[in-house]
Amino acid sequence: MLFVGLRHFTLSGWTTSLKEIVRPEVLCFDPDDKSGEPLCTYELEGKPTGSSTAVLMCKVWRERPGAIWHVTAIGSLGQGRASNYTPIHAS
Repeated sequence: MLFVGLRHFTLSGWTTSLKEIVRPEVLCFDPDDKSGEPLCTYELEGKPTGSSTAVLMCKVWRERPGAIWHVTAIGSLGQGRASNYTPIHAS
């Protein structure tokens, strides 16, 4: 099946590991949904991240334009930063 608008969302530390970021959190919203409810949220607070610098949080997609969005949680810890996406792309 071909997915329209498939996106992966990643959180990474700019110059630090994830454990040094205070309350890292991401919320994703559908701008067409007027309920204000997020499609997904991802929180790392209290989770062991070790020396990881990035986490692949989730993938978001829809089957066709105008269809509802679907979210699949991933939560895969790894390495990589905005200055070096190679490790993130590899995961």
